[in-house]
Amino acid sequence: MGMVRLAINDLTPSGDQPLHSDDGSIHCVVNGEIYDFERLKNQLSTEHGYRFRGHSDSEVLVALYKTYGATAAFFERLRGEFAFIIYDEAAEKVIACRDRFGIKPLYWTVIYDDDDDENSKTGYEFVDASNRVRRVLFASEAKAFLPMGWKPEWDVGAIVDGGWYIGDRTPFRGVNRIEPGHYIEVLLHNGNTNCVQYWDADYKNKTEADTRSTDEMVDGIREHLLEAIRLRLRADVPIGIYLSGGIDSALIAGIVVRPMNEEAASLGTSRSVQCFTIQFPAASGFDESERAQRTADWLGVSLTKVNMDEEAIAGCFEDSVYHNENAVFDMALTGKFGLSREARAAGFKVVLSGEGSDEHFAGYPFFPLDLLAEPDGARPESILAQDAELRQGLRAQVHAFHQRLMPHVGGWRHGESANDVVAATPALASMGNTATHRLMTSIHPTPDAYADWATQERFAAAGAAVKDPRDTVARSTPDSVKRKMRESWHPLHTGSYAYLKATMPNYTLAALGDRAEMAYGVEGRPPFLDHHLVAYANGLPPSVKMAYTPELVATAEPGQQQQQHCDSDHDQGHWWEKAGAEQDLFTEKWILRQAARPFVTKEMYARKKHIYSAPTRWRQGGPVHRLMCRILTPDAVDQVGFIDWATVQQALNAGFAEKEEAAVDVLAFRKLVFYASWVTLGSRFGVEKATPIVE
Repeated sequence: MGMVRLAINDLTPSGDQPLHSDDGSIHCVVNGEIYDFERLKNQLSTEHGYRFRGHSDSEVLVALYKTYGATAAFFERLRGEFAFIIYDEAAEKVIACRDRFGIKPLYWTVIYDDDDDENSKTGYEFVDASNRVRRVLFASEAKAFLPMGWKPEWDVGAIVDGGWYIGDRTPFRGVNRIEPGHYIEVLLHNGNTNCVQYWDADYKNKTEADTRSTDEMVDGIREHLLEAIRLRLRADVPIGIYLSGGIDSALIAGIVVRPMNEEAASLGTSRSVQCFTIQFPAASGFDESERAQRTADWLGVSLTKVNMDEEAIAGCFEDSVYHNENAVFDMALTGKFGLSREARAAGFKVVLSGEGSDEHFAGYPFFPLDLLAEPDGARPESILAQDAELRQGLRAQVHAFHQRLMPHVGGWRHGESANDVVAATPALASMGNTATHRLMTSIHPTPDAYADWATQERFAAAGAAVKDPRDTVARSTPDSVKRKMRESWHPLHTGSYAYLKATMPNYTLAALGDRAEMAYGVEGRPPFLDHHLVAYANGLPPSVKMAYTPELVATAEPGQQQQQHCDSDHDQGHWWEKAGAEQDLFTEKWILRQAARPFVTKEMYARKKHIYSAPTRWRQGGPVHRLMCRILTPDAVDQVGFIDWATVQQALNAGFAEKEEAAVDVLAFRKLVFYASWVTLGSRFGVEKATPIVE
């Protein structure tokens, strides 16, 4: 067991890891935080006689396991973000566990010792039926397996069918994620492994009426969010805040400021609030730093703007991809990477961030389609529940919006219904046929992005790939959950669950969270992913999350709704802001906005959702263009093996054209980022060239 410690609670040697139980039989390494640990320590000491050696939160986990074992009583007491490995010496087993939402990463693989490299051999060894020696390895990053004898190969099947961001696979063959809310148990006497799910999200039956008033729901959200934030202010180091131009991080900052002003509370060891925000070029249309500055000024807190201009993005891209260990389709990862570098340079090991709100309070622009798919039985008195004709008409309008939207995103092309976001497939029908399932897979590149052999039916038939990522979503969803999606959950909640299980842990919390943060030793704490708050949010009616609010359009000043979307006539890249006004009939995260009202500016309360992204339009000959030309050479692309050079060359020609941005340019640039990710990973990891399967 090994650990590179980021000391946050208990900075003394007593907090060093591995940690050991008071009787010396249980050993543990922990990444992340266990909240409310002082109360748990007191309970374990007084009621169970446990003798603690230090003062870290992580030691509580060892004591809890010794007291309860791997039971429901153990897991239900774990509140926070974590990945841990427990070696139970007496029971001769190892448990590798990941938190409920996948905030912290955890990977595993099996290494077969086919060579005589004694330096690569470590840990328990098992002999299989073929007399091959194998070892089971766990780590927070795949690159940790390299010195242990792992030889990386591409999993072309996972790359082609979307498994690189859906389910438990990774881009590397034989390396798997432990999925959120799961643990793997390894029995040391025979090497058998068993994967167990200890937690899953759930929602109320869609026919069950909710009799609570809006005020009751608002009070419930505030109560749970205040508690979630309070618990995350505990640290023996300073804590900062990542502040964007959106309501989620502004709400966190607003809640933090109040007790610090009124009760002289502290933010970790900080007596003042320090926020950090990304500053993209103003002309790009992606810069939110001025809006973040207005929030900071209103709250009376300090804000550091981290400049991520073209040169800074080009300079950070390759390192950010290396630390992410996966492909990305824009430079948003690189922006967060630069942000974390500056936060750590300023002396901050911990930051609060706003991830998780959109998934649980319906913040994304594709949720209206799922809201309108069925009446909200939890609010039978609502106009959309009572007027089927109105609801169906609105759905047709929003559907038309998404039909115009899809060419700007790219989207998976499938047969005749290339962009039809309501077209059913057998896989989607098994999950209730929500729009979220389809739009979620639209980030996946079209088949022409790959070499011909990688998408051939013969290759798919060999079991290495299923070409349609929608099938991958279906395969990664348990049958018991599919049944709830079809029969019990409202489609909006089905969509929330889909995003929660795929895009959030494998992109949002990875590329935009832990990977960008921990590259510089910064721990992100997202209060919206406190599981008590999430359980409360999951019990709210769909129509108070994504609310039908035509009165806001009717009372708005001319141009006001558009102003909520776009602040610049030079806005280049926000496809969800250019496609039409249909979305203005709905207010995303409506109930959360009501709860946020005392803590945020009027601007934040009223502003429409702005998905965090990075500029997609750069000039020919500039730093980003030169970067792509340097990475994407014929030889480098050929070495990857599954990318088509002709398509790369076409994208290089189109992605930097000096003209007003068009959809084809956006897609070309996103493809280039995707290609450059694979080339960078292949080079940095020394991945063997992918070749067709020989039958």
